[in-house]
Order: sequence, then C-alpha cells, then structure tokens
Amino acid sequence: MELIKCQNCGKEMNDTEKRCSNCGNQLLDIATKTYLVNKINHNKIFTPKKQKIVMSISIIGLILAGCIMFIVSTIMNDDYNKAKSYYLKNETSNMVVLYTTMSDVDSNKIFDYLEKNAQRVSDDYIADKISYENAISNMNKIKLFYKENTSSANFAGLKSNIKKLYQSRKSYEAAENDEKNNELEVAYENYKNVIQTDLNYNNANDKMNTLRPIIASQLYASAKQAYEASNYSDAVDYMKRALSYDKYNQDMLKFIAECSAQNAAQRSAQIKALDTAENTAKVKESYQENTTTITTYQTLPTVSPTVSPTKEVQ
Repeated sequence: MELIKCQNCGKEMNDTEKRCSNCGNQLLDIATKTYLVNKINHNKIFTPKKQKIVMSISIIGLILAGCIMFIVSTIMNDDYNKAKSYYLKNETSNMVVLYTTMSDVDSNKIFDYLEKNAQRVSDDYIADKISYENAISNMNKIKLFYKENTSSANFAGLKSNIKKLYQSRKSYEAAENDEKNNELEVAYENYKNVIQTDLNYNNANDKMNTLRPIIASQLYASAKQAYEASNYSDAVDYMKRALSYDKYNQDMLKFIAECSAQNAAQRSAQIKALDTAENTAKVKESYQENTTTITTYQTLPTVSPTVSPTKEVQ
C-alpha cells in the first residue's frame, strides 16, 4: 500500500480508500491519476499552435539542408576548388588537364593559392617546424602545380632563401665543431656565414664578439714569434690578420709598423743580393760565350789558297 493525499484537503491516507475520511472528497486511484496527468501534460505540449511551429521549423530545416547540399555540390564542381582538391591529392596529371579549360580568373586564384602555400612552407622552415628535406619536397610539389610557362619570382625567391638558410644552419653547426677543435679563425668565418633569417643569428654574433679578441691575441703572439725568428714577412701577415679582428688596438698598430719596416729592410737586402748574383752570373755567362768564340776561332783549320798551274807558251 502507498499513502496518497486528498486533492481537496491534503490529508494523507491509504490508496485503497475511495473517499477522504476528513472531507468526504472522492479519491482517484494511482493509475487513473497518472493517466490524467499525462494527458494534461501532452495537451499542454502539443497544442495546435505548437504543432504548426514544429512543422514550420522542420520544413525550414529541410530547406536549409537542401541549400547546403546544393552549395557544397556547386563548390566541389568549381574549377578553383577542383584544383585545390587535385593539389591536396597530388594529382598533377588531372591538374594539367584542368588548366586547359580553366578560366583566367580561376587560374589567377589557384596561382595565389600556390603562392600562399609556398610562403607557408618557407615560414615553417624558418621557424624550424619542418626539416629541409620536407621543405624542398613541398616546394617541388608546388612547382609542379603552376600553370605551364608561368613563372613566379616570389616562388623562386622563397626556394632560394630556404637553400640559403639551410647553408646558414650548416655553417653554424660547422662553426661550433671548429670552435671545439680550437680552430677559431675557421669557426669565426663560419659564424659570419649565418644569415639574419636563421634562428642562430644572434648566437652567432655573440660567438663572434667573444672570439674576436681571442683570435687577435693569438695572432699577435704568433707575429712576435715570427719577428724574433727574423721572419718579418710572416710577422706582417700575422699582424694583418690580427688587426682584422681588432683594428683599433694601438699596440698592434705600432708592432705592425715595426714589422713592416724590418720586412722592407730585409727585402731590400735580399734584392741587392739577388741583383749582385744576377750580374755576376751575366758576366760569367758573357765571359764563357766570349771564351767559347775565341777558342772556336783558334781551332779552325788553316786552308792554303789554290794556285792555278801556268800553261806553257807554245
């Protein structure tokens, strides 16, 4: 049994009672009550007015769905969107055929689309989101989809920049290895090859600023050793290289002047010695020629003149 309330006075009693013991109101059983409540709620929800609204919404929904399907179908049959589809599927042969019937407007649109894709590939490589191999592969794919005999300076520039950036990154890697092996001048030159679009550009400049005084100091020391060994020409070469890293160093400027003076004096002495040696050689050579000539004339055989016999006069 369950307790129910009188709809009139609210008194609780068993559901088997037919009338309220308090007010005498006739009670409904649970099944009848549930049926009546559901019927009332159904009538509230599905009034004729609401039914019309629901039907109207359903019709509008069907119309919109049809329009969307029509638009999608139209778009997919558009040459521009066909071309995009061919590009995404890498169907170059279909693209070649499509170009033969494509309007200039659609051709220009697909050209712009390819340009944007090339720019995206370039940006991704600069941001180090894709590998060099990936970037070049994508650029080669894009190139295949340009209309025949169509040139793009922008595309050529982007591809060239990707290759330059690749070389720049390789230079940075090489420079780091050179620095570890204490080949500082080689490392410096490789750091110089790092370009501005390279993410390593700022690091490369910092490395160069650090290496510059170190290299200059090492070359200065080598120049002094060469100077002490009287190798003034080598000393000058070392100092020229040192000053290329620290060109305002006053001590080095004074020292290269001294090295240059000594080198000039040494060269002058060498030239004089060479001149003397050359002149001596020429005199010897001339003497030998003259001696040979004299000897030749002295050894020539003596030839007596031929005398004709006198005829007897008869």
